[in-house]
Amino acid sequence: MDLKNYLSEHRISQAEFARSIGVSRQAITNYIKLRRVPTPLVMQRILDETSGEVQPNCFFDWAKVKASPG
Repeated sequence: MDLKNYLSEHRISQAEFARSIGVSRQAITNYIKLRRVPTPLVMQRILDETSGEVQPNCFFDWAKVKASPG
């Protein structure tokens, strides 16, 4: 499950979730829109806060990764 769906399903605001993991609301927006990838520490906090429902793979646009050279 991605972060956007998790927050919606659990009726948690971005601001509330941001506070619970120690980041800004804007950071949450950037994670949801795949503009920014959480640091390993923040990924672990997200994993813990969501009881594993939101996995690190959710923060990558795999179509772009597959299309990039190398």
